[in-house]
Formats: sequence, structure tokens, C-alpha cells
Amino acid sequence: MGVYEDVTGEGARRGDVEAAVAAISASPEFLRAPVMRRLLDYLVQETLAGRGDQVKAYSVAVDGLGRDPDFDTQADSYPRVQVGRLRRMLDAYYARYPLTAGVGLSIPNGSYKVRLFTAQQAAAPATSVAASATPPAGAVGTRARAEWDAGTAPRRGLRWALVVLAIVALLGAAMLWLVLNPLRSLADAEIVPAPSLELQHVSTDGSPEAMRTGNRVDAVLGDALYRSFVTLIQAGVNASQAAAPDYRLVGRVSTTGGATTLAVQIYHVQSGRQIWSQTVAIPADATPLEPVLRPMIAQIIQPFGVIATDQRARFTDPAAPGFPCLVLYHDYRRTRDSAIYTTVDTCLERSGELTPNKTNVLAARSFMAFDAARLTPGDAPALRRRGARLARDAVRADPFSGVGHYALATAFFAEGRCDLGKASAQRSIELNPYSGEKLATLGAAMFECGDPDAERLLREALLLDPNGPAYTRTPLVILLIRQQEAAEALALANMIIPPMDATRPSYDLTMALAQAANGRRAAAAASWRRVLRSAGSKGDAASLAASPSLSPWLGSRTMEALKEVGLVNN
Repeated sequence: MGVYEDVTGEGARRGDVEAAVAAISASPEFLRAPVMRRLLDYLVQETLAGRGDQVKAYSVAVDGLGRDPDFDTQADSYPRVQVGRLRRMLDAYYARYPLTAGVGLSIPNGSYKVRLFTAQQAAAPATSVAASATPPAGAVGTRARAEWDAGTAPRRGLRWALVVLAIVALLGAAMLWLVLNPLRSLADAEIVPAPSLELQHVSTDGSPEAMRTGNRVDAVLGDALYRSFVTLIQAGVNASQAAAPDYRLVGRVSTTGGATTLAVQIYHVQSGRQIWSQTVAIPADATPLEPVLRPMIAQIIQPFGVIATDQRARFTDPAAPGFPCLVLYHDYRRTRDSAIYTTVDTCLERSGELTPNKTNVLAARSFMAFDAARLTPGDAPALRRRGARLARDAVRADPFSGVGHYALATAFFAEGRCDLGKASAQRSIELNPYSGEKLATLGAAMFECGDPDAERLLREALLLDPNGPAYTRTPLVILLIRQQEAAEALALANMIIPPMDATRPSYDLTMALAQAANGRRAAAAASWRRVLRSAGSKGDAASLAASPSLSPWLGSRTMEALKEVGLVNN
């Protein structure tokens, strides 16, 4: 078998591999390299699925690195260069953090298949190494060990020593420049970053089952919590090398009477106050763990989750460029409060000036452009073109960000291009499946396209965000009515908290639909009258469609449903 073992998706080894990926991704070097994190995750998942030997440069470029489907591997060595960079980063990682337990990961030269090794195997000399030669510390890659022989070691060692000295000299010069030139970019100085969350390794009660589950939880959280703009993740193992975090997440897995549970708490570090806790029942090893933890993860990293909600109470300037502005944007997106529209638009433009390639900012500005097209119909064509351009820019800025593909999907759906909208929507959800608002919005767009997958997304959105606004529930209410499930549709509508903002018309519309489908004519008529007053409409389809207070949520299929229950005149 040699020094390295095959990575498999079976048994305890899968949990070990996932824990290794989580630890690598949490290191400072990989935290600063999202493309490398995504590439590593792609190669590991392909290997775990048994496709490691079939991975080619084209699939690495398109599926692993987000390049366009027309990518030409003969003309562009980008995937090979990036895998080589990842290979070197893994070698450097284990040189800095020597493996003491679990397994390590390596990508042998000339291959895209991930291999694993144990601490004992890493420490053992390769059989081809001459007795008089000792491999350099941390040289765990196959290439590094194979090249270290009696004939080539001195020459190669001198070459690498010169390279290292050159890098050190350049870093020293850069640091000296910073000391002598304190005029930093105003952009960096004025942008407010997202709060940091220190992710502690999950502790256990010491039982074998709890320890296996703890490793699995570490792997899931280590991958999932990076996928939102709400937090910057710090790994607890490297906490001494970083600034004090704003928040700390601690978890513990316990097994009692055959039942396994995960208890998670989040603390605000400066005040020492616990801001949130939850206990989750963990199924047996055979059950995929990520879907079980998905609602809990969503509560942590959604724009209306526990951390963002706590931050809202701490902002000194809610419209400051950067993180506060993005939070305020999500407030506007949910409430459509016209009183903050100009403030949101201005702070996003300022954030865009200071960080022109920030994906979340580009995506937010894309949405605002499409919303402006709704509010100012005379300028709609130009504003929609601007929104589409900003969405494409968001994807280009970071092909591995779910929010960029979300913006692009929204742009495609706005143009009526349902096939491309769905493709971008699926990519966005693959990259970040933890936003209930996103799933609901994309599900609503797919509902208008007549896509049968719409209901699945709408139900998943309900699980992730049970308190979402009415406009995220309307399509599901209509689907239930058409499936002869009127009672369930009314129960869903009754769960919605009546809003006191600009989304109230969508709430009244949803209630009117559910009430009419259940034969509650008087209640439906009262709800519908409120809709008509807010819309300034007499109840005909044309005046309803032209109403700015309803147009964000009144698509053709919703209009058909209103006609079917007798609320709208044909």
C-alpha cells in the first residue's frame, strides 16, 4: 500500500476525511484562499464518491473552479496550476501543523485523486530514501519524498532555500513599506467588516459513538459556517494567532441510553453573554448528518439569524459601508420599507466604491437595480440591464459564492429565461443551502415558470425560516389549493405573523386566497378589500398588475389563482 491510502466514503474513514477537510479549511492560510477551499472540497467529494481516478482537467476547471463550460484545457493550464498550488498549500499546512492524530490529505503529483495518510505513516521514511538522507520536516507529499534521494537532495535543497530566502526578503520589504508609508487605503479603513465567530472543536463525553459524531459535526460546521457574509470564521485551534473574536461557538456531543445529542451555544465574547443555544438529536451514523443540522446552521448564519440580530442592536451606524449596510439591505429586502430605500441604495453604492469586487455588495446592488425598475417603469429597461450586469460581475468576482449565482438567477428569471434561471438557482443552492429567504424567492420564481421543483424549494424554505414574510408563502399556499389541500393552505397562511410594513398587501392577498379556497367568503372579502385599498385598484387584473405595492409578488400564476377563487375579475 505504501505511505498513502485510498480515500473512501465508507465507515469511519469518511468521518476522518471530513474532519481533516474542516481542520485544513479553518487554518489561516486556507481562510484567506476561498478558491483553494472550494477546490479541495471538490476533489475530496469526487474521491469519496469513487470518481477520483476519473477527474480530468476540464471537470476541475468547470465543476471545481467555476469556469465556463466552453473552457479549453489545451489552451489554458489554469486547472493544473491551481491544483499545483493546492498541493503546495497542503504540504505547507502539514509542515506548520504536523499531524498528530486522525488522517492527513495529499494530492500526489500527476493526479487529481486525494490520498490520505496517518501520523505514523507521515513520520515513517519512504523506502526509496537513502539511509544517509532525511526528508525535510513537513515534506509529506509523494513528490517531495520521491525527489529526496542522495543524488538530488543537496541541489534541490539549495534551490528551495534560495526561493524561501527571496520570499522572506520580499515580505520584509513589504512590511517595511507599510511602516514607512502609513497612508493606507481609505477603502479598507472605512469598510466595517463582518463579526468574527470562533469555531471551537466540538467536545464529547468520551464515548466512542460521541467521538465519531463529534468529528462528523466538526466537518459539517467547518464547511457550512463559511458560506454566509454574516460571519468571518476563526478556528479555535488557531485562536492564539488571531485577534479576539466577536463571538464563540462551542458544542458538545453526548450519548445517553443509546440516544446522541448535540448541544450548541454561542457567546458574545466581550460581554461573556450567551446569546443563543440549541440541542439537536443526532441520528445514527448511517443517516447523512448535514440535513439534520441544516436548520440550526441557518439560524446562525442567515441575515435574520442569531448573530445578525445581535449585531443590529450593537451598530453605532446602521448604514456604515460594509457589513452594517448589507444587514440594512436585507432589512429593506424583507420589508420593502420605502423610508430606508435611499439610505440603503446610497450605502451600497459607497460600499461598492470602497470594495468594487465584493460579491455580496455587487449582488445587493443588482437587486436594488431591479427593484428600482419596478418603482420607476420609465427607466425600467436601463435599470434591468444594469441589474443583469451587476449580477454577472458578482459571479465573476467569486464563482464559488452562492449569492452571486443567486443574483444571476434572479436576473434570468426577470428576463423570463426560466432554464438559465433554474441552472443558476441550483448552483447557488449547492454553494449555500442555508438561506430560507433565498430558497423561497427562487422557489417563487420557479413557481411562476411552472417548474415542478418549486414546491420542494418552498417547503425547504419553510423549514429554514418558519417566520418568513407572507410573500415567501403565497406560492406554496396556491400550490396546496390546487392540490385540493385547502385546509393545509389555510393553516399555513394562519401561521404567518401579520406584518406592519410595506409587505402587508402580500399578507392580505395570501389570506384572501386561503380563506376563499376554504369557503370563508366574508373573511376573504375583508382581506381582499384591504388589498384593493393598498393597491388603489378596483379589482381588475390590469390595475392590480400596475400597482407598485403588489407588483413584486403578483406574477401571472398568482393572478390565475386569484381568478380561480373568484377574487379577480376576468
